[in-house]
Amino acid sequence: MKRADVEAQYQAMGLATRYIIDDPGTVYEPHAHEGVYLFTLKGSAQVRLGDSGWQTVEPGDETHIKDNQRHEAVAGEKGWEYIFAATPQEMKRQGL
Repeated sequence: MKRADVEAQYQAMGLATRYIIDDPGTVYEPHAHEGVYLFTLKGSAQVRLGDSGWQTVEPGDETHIKDNQRHEAVAGEKGWEYIFAATPQEMKRQGL
């Protein structure tokens, strides 16, 4: 899927979007916030939701993080490029 198509789908849901590029090995420590969607465009990451095991996300994969769901991630060896989609309020809260 093309970036513009992914962003258009989320925007049709009333969500704001940001294109994020993480360097290889970027770590997101365990945290929680309002629900968001992550759509992987390039590269990969290891993502853990709640108490589940780690899962690999690759191009074309969508990850839905529910409201207040604890999660963490580590960008893969080639980095991670993805669309971050959330409510405008959550974007503002996160400084995006």
